[in-house]
Amino acid sequence: MIQNICNYSYHPNDYVHGLLASHIYYPKHKKGDQVKLQSISKQLGHELPPNPQNIWEIVQVEDDTDGTGYCSNLYVNKNMQQAVLSFQGTQVESIVKILDNKDLKEDLASILANKITKQQALAYKATKNAVNYAKGKGLSLSFTGHSLGGYLAELGVAFCYLDAELDYREVKAVVFDSPGSGEKINLLKSNSTEFDIQKLPIVTYLSAPNIVNSCNGHPGEICIVHPELKLKDWAIKYIEAVKSWPLVGKNMVSIAKCLLSLTGHSLNTILASFDPKTGKPFKYIRIGDWPKFDLKRLNHKSYLGNKGRVGGAIVSKLARIINIPMGGFIGFQAGAFIENKIDERLCLLSSIIGFLLDYKKIDGKQLLQTLEELDENYNKPEDETAENAFRLKYIGHYKESGLKLNQYKVHKHKNKSVDWYLYKLRKYARDKSVIDRLSNGDFTIRVLQNILKDYDIVTISESQYIELNTEQGDIEVLRAKMRRNLEILTAKEIEHAMHSIRTLTAKRLSVRRKADSFARVKNGHEQAKPTHEMNKIVNKSLKRQNFCDRQIDYPHKEEKQYDLKKIIILSIFIFFLLSLPILAYIFHLTLRQNHVEKSENESIIEHWQNHNLTENVQNNYNVLQEIGGSTVNSSYNNEDAEWAASIVQDIRAKQLDTVYLHIAADLTPKRAAVLGRNLQGTQVHTVRLNHIVNGDNIITALAKNLEGTQVHTIVIVSSDIGFGYINDFFNVRAAEFAQNLRGTQVHTIAIVSSDIGNRWAIEFVKNLEGTQVHTVDFSDSIISDKEEGRYLIEWVFD
Repeated sequence: MIQNICNYSYHPNDYVHGLLASHIYYPKHKKGDQVKLQSISKQLGHELPPNPQNIWEIVQVEDDTDGTGYCSNLYVNKNMQQAVLSFQGTQVESIVKILDNKDLKEDLASILANKITKQQALAYKATKNAVNYAKGKGLSLSFTGHSLGGYLAELGVAFCYLDAELDYREVKAVVFDSPGSGEKINLLKSNSTEFDIQKLPIVTYLSAPNIVNSCNGHPGEICIVHPELKLKDWAIKYIEAVKSWPLVGKNMVSIAKCLLSLTGHSLNTILASFDPKTGKPFKYIRIGDWPKFDLKRLNHKSYLGNKGRVGGAIVSKLARIINIPMGGFIGFQAGAFIENKIDERLCLLSSIIGFLLDYKKIDGKQLLQTLEELDENYNKPEDETAENAFRLKYIGHYKESGLKLNQYKVHKHKNKSVDWYLYKLRKYARDKSVIDRLSNGDFTIRVLQNILKDYDIVTISESQYIELNTEQGDIEVLRAKMRRNLEILTAKEIEHAMHSIRTLTAKRLSVRRKADSFARVKNGHEQAKPTHEMNKIVNKSLKRQNFCDRQIDYPHKEEKQYDLKKIIILSIFIFFLLSLPILAYIFHLTLRQNHVEKSENESIIEHWQNHNLTENVQNNYNVLQEIGGSTVNSSYNNEDAEWAASIVQDIRAKQLDTVYLHIAADLTPKRAAVLGRNLQGTQVHTVRLNHIVNGDNIITALAKNLEGTQVHTIVIVSSDIGFGYINDFFNVRAAEFAQNLRGTQVHTIAIVSSDIGNRWAIEFVKNLEGTQVHTVDFSDSIISDKEEGRYLIEWVFD
C-alpha cells in the first residue's frame, strides 16, 4: 500500500514527453489513434522498457496546418491517468515550398518581433480545452513541444497560471530546444501582476547554443545536453584550408561553428542523448544564464512583424524612382494590398524581406561570443583562462548554475504547498532517530519515513535547497510522493503526524540539554560521561515519560453522540460516591503518619545527641559529592542519624556554608528531616539538591525542620516535582511544603532544569503567604501535565 502511494506518478518522464513531441510531427494522425511509443523509440536506436500500462491515445486534435501551420494533439494515458498536450514545431518540407512556409512566418513575427499571432490564440484555445478535459476526467495535465512547439508549450503553462478562468496550476512542461518565451510571457501578464517566470514548472532541454534557442529568455529550469555534433569530412578539410586565409579565415571558422550548432536543433539528435530507463539524459548540465538576441531596437516602425510596412515601403520606393506621386498614406495602402495578395501564395516572402531590412537591429553578440569561447564540442575549454571565463560569463552570458543535478530550490514561501510540506517535515524530523521512535505500526508515520529517506534540506548561499539522495534524481518524483499523500491521507492527518514528530523532537532536545547540563556540573568533580552514555540517559528519560513507542491518535470524523453530557455527569457522580470511603481512609492514614513521623523524629534527634558520633566516617567528604545506594527506607533508624551526623561533622570541620548533595539517591524524607534539624548552630545558608528521587516528600520534610537555622536558600536541580498517579496527594504536599517555610529564614526557592507538575506549582505559590519567600525561580524548568504527554503551561495564581 505504501509503495503504491509513494510510486504514483502524476506525469510521464521527460523522455516520454520527448517521444510525444516527436509524434506530433507524424502526418495523418486523427482523434482516436493509439500511439506506439516503442516504434518511435526504436527509430532513435533505443529500447523503451516494456510497460503494459504505457498506452497513449489521441483524444483532441486542433489542426490549422493549411491556415497558419498550427497543429496540437492531446494524448491521454487512461491507465496512468495522465494527459499531455503536444504542440507541433516548425516544419520545412522542402526548399521549393519554403517561401510558403507558415511556421517560419510565425517564427519571425511571433518570436523575433514579439507580436501576438493567430497561432498563439489557437494554443490558448487548445490549452483551455485540454484543462477542461483533464478536470472532467480527473487527469494530470502536462505540455510538451520542440522548437516553435516548445515555445507554445511554455505559453500553455503561462496561460494556466495567468488566466483566472483556467486557474489550473498542477501542470508542468518539458520542452526541447525552444526559442524561449520569456519576453512574450512578460507581455501577456497583467500590468498589476507580480510574476516570476523562473518559478514556472518548465524544464527546457537545449542543444548547443544556436540561432534558434538563443532568440529569447527561457522560463523555468534550463538544462543543456551535449549531443555528438560532427562536420562532414569534406567540410573539415575545407575549413582547415581556409583557416589561414587573411581577413576571411577566422570568419569562416565562426560561420562553420554556428552552422554545426544548428544541426543539434533536431529533436531526434536531442532525444538520442536520453536514457529510456531513467527518462533523463545520460549527461546534462544545469544552466544559470544563456545567451539571447538583443531585440530592443525592433519596434512598431520596424518592417518585421508589422503587416503592410514592407509592401508600402516598396511601392513608395518604386513611385519615387519612376516619379509618380504615390507616397504617404496612399502608397502605404497600395503596398499593403499588394503584400496581402503576395502572402496568399508566398506567405514567407514579405517576412524575409522585412527581416533583411531589419537585420541590423538584431544584436546577436552574446551568441557569437559564446560560440567563440566554447571548444569544438561546445563545452567550456579545459585550459580556460580567467579572461576566457570573463568573456563567456559577462559578454556571452553563458553560465552553468553550479548546483548539483540532485539539488533544487525549495519554493516554501507559498503556505501549504508541496515544497512547504517537504521543508517542514525535514525541519521537524531533523533528528533522524526521532521518527523511528514513533510507532512502526502507524501507517502515516511509515509513509512519511518513506518520503524522508529520499532527501535532505541544505543551505546554499543563504537559500534552502532540496538535496535528493541519488546523484541524478528527479525532483518531480519526490514532489509527486508528497502530493499523492496529501490527497490520499489528507493534509489534516499529515499535519497531525508532523506535529507529533515536532513535539517528540522538542522533548528529546530538552532532555539532551538536561543531560549536557548534568555533564557540565559533574565535570567539576570527575570526567564527563562519553556521548554514548549520554544517549542512554536521553533514551531512558524518553522511555520513562512514555514518549517512545507511543501511538498517534489521528483526527477522525466526529459522530453525533446522543445524551453524552448526561452520561458523563452521571458517571462522575457515581465515581465520586464510590471514592468517598477510599478518600476518607487515605486522609486518616496521612494524619496518623504525620503524628508517627513527628514522634520518631524527636526520638532520633535525642538518640543522636546522646551518643558519641564523632569517630571518623570513611569517605565522608565524598558523600557530599555524590551519594548512591538504596531507595527510601521504611522507618527511622541509626543509619539515618549516622548519615546526617557524617555530613554535619564535615560541615563543622570545614566550616562550610553550603550543603551540596549531587545525585542524592540515598536521600529520604527521614534523612532530610534529621539533616535539617541538625543544621542549627552551623554557618550553612544554602541547601542544593541535584537529581533527587521522591522530591515532593524530601523538600517538605527538610523545610519542616529548618526553623532555627541560618538557611535562606533552597536549590533543586534536574528533578521531578509534583508528579504521580494521585495528583491531589502531591497538591497537598505542595501546600504543606509552602506552609512549612513559615518561621524559617528561607527567602529564595530555585527549582531549575526540572519537570514540575502544573497543579503542584499552582498550589505551592498559593500557600506562600506568611513566609519570608520573595523569590521563586523556575528557570529552564518545564511546567506540564506530564501524564498526558503534553506541555500545557498554566500560570493561574490567586
